[in-house]
Amino acid sequence: MTRAAPVAHDIAPALWRVEEVQAEMFAQRVFDPSRSRPLILVSTSRHAGGRPLLDTDDLRERAGDLAQVAVIADDAASWALSKHLDHLSAYGGAVRLYRPGARPGDPWHHHPLVKVEAARPQIALGQISAHLRLAAGRPPRGPR
Repeated sequence: MTRAAPVAHDIAPALWRVEEVQAEMFAQRVFDPSRSRPLILVSTSRHAGGRPLLDTDDLRERAGDLAQVAVIADDAASWALSKHLDHLSAYGGAVRLYRPGARPGDPWHHHPLVKVEAARPQIALGQISAHLRLAAGRPPRGPR
């Protein structure tokens, strides 16, 4: 029996690089009522040459099997995501955590947005980790 190839959001440890043409599919995944794990969206920053302000490999390692991590590919993808996610998007290097059960009309604070300071990304990684553990129903850990 052959198995269908997995789609991007089904590959747990891999980083999902969200391109402009995938913006609608990503938004559908955010608002998918069957999604049981948090989804983390990492935006890029012009101040970092169009790259994330934090180490996405470190974030993926911290997320483990608790969440899927996605990064916005470029400005075109960021604009497309803003169109589909409205007030629940992320930009300027910030990171958004989408809890399971997300709906388009949810207040922005139901899905935490963490601002990343280029000089201190470890602080943001700690905040994201704490939000992730709470969203996954696990108590936050102490400082790393």
